Amino acid sequence: MKPNCITSHSFTKLQNAVKLQLLSTLRRCQVLWDEMNHFVTNFQYYIMFEVLEVSWSTLSNEMEVAKDLDDLLAAHEKYLHSIVEKSLLGERSQSLYKSLFALFDLILRFRSRADLLYEGIHDLQTRTESSVPSRRKQLNDRSSEPGSWISDGRKALTQRANDFIRNMGQDLDAIAKEYSSLLENFISQLPVQQHVDLKFLLFRLDFTEFYSRGHPST
Repeated sequence: MKPNCITSHSFTKLQNAVKLQLLSTLRRCQVLWDEMNHFVTNFQYYIMFEVLEVSWSTLSNEMEVAKDLDDLLAAHEKYLHSIVEKSLLGERSQSLYKSLFALFDLILRFRSRADLLYEGIHDLQTRTESSVPSRRKQLNDRSSEPGSWISDGRKALTQRANDFIRNMGQDLDAIAKEYSSLLENFISQLPVQQHVDLKFLLFRLDFTEFYSRGHPST
């Protein structure tokens, strides 16, 4: 996601209800980002340390005891097969493969929505700051009268912010619900795989046993 600096004083012209909705939406976005980052980070660690490193160590040991070229070729073939199977790219892992890439696709979609959220907030921040009248105009009593251009502009800005935050909140809720469903489905498949040992991946993703307790039948 794109880095942004959001200052609370920039939104003093917005209604308190809108500001609370803004903070709530930002929190939901951050929580969802943390959940997805946990998944991606631990899956990356699994690939690095449980797949690539272990497979390479096995290949190195077999290369040392190889007696001829045929042994080396067999060891290398075993090495490649191990990586493909443990990375869930093999033919027997098609169900997991589809679930995994559905998660990745959703994560990319979330990133796009999160970028849009922060860009929208930055735009609101810019509009809010530019709509603040100068000190001279602030001293003009007419500027605070109902129906003045400042009052009308404030209402329009508040309405714009309210609509944007509501729509983004609905999008984030939908993504969060879909992500939870996809992740639970993916994790529930890990313990029943017979052709590859995924207990280390399961432990990384579900070390608190939150999903295991939710699916006792698996």
